[in-house]
Amino acid sequence: MNKSILIPTILLIAASIQPIHAAIIAIENQEDFNKIMQSDSPSVILFSAEWCSPCTAIKEALKKIVDDPEFAHITFANVDYDKNPTIIEQQKINATPTLRFVQANVQKNEIIGLPKSPEETIAAEIKKAFGTTAHPITTAQPMEEKKSEEMPAHTQEPSHESTGIVQGFFKAILCILDLIKDGIMQLVDMIKNLFSAR
Repeated sequence: MNKSILIPTILLIAASIQPIHAAIIAIENQEDFNKIMQSDSPSVILFSAEWCSPCTAIKEALKKIVDDPEFAHITFANVDYDKNPTIIEQQKINATPTLRFVQANVQKNEIIGLPKSPEETIAAEIKKAFGTTAHPITTAQPMEEKKSEEMPAHTQEPSHESTGIVQGFFKAILCILDLIKDGIMQLVDMIKNLFSAR
């Protein structure tokens, strides 16, 4: 394939790929909070405030963890300190950020404040509290989109067929990323040659 066609083709393919992102569910009220707490699904609940800079750092670490397939079986939620004062008081939250690891109304663990290595610490605490029985990637849906009788999609057992599809999908993504990397390297070489020719 001609290099002048290869690079734009690769860039077009790369631009059309939509990453799979799980969500951190924003707890809006007591009912949402109770659903998370009572769920049999393992959950990580962040109690944070917009004005809290350590909370921002923890949220950034959580975003990376949420997208990690190893933790696809975990529900992640955020309770805003200022928007949910009743929940904050009821849960006796005295500091932000506070992370609680809960399952079926049982608190398994807690992190108060910003750890030195947030991403690594949170990942280790998740493994300690819930183990690593990762399911294929699914995304958590906001609470208002779920019917109260319905179990969240991420609590359903995956079929072997869907596991193979997910693995195939990731292999295809890796191949595309390799093509993109090669295309970028070719582009860099072409630019170097262009400038060295002058």
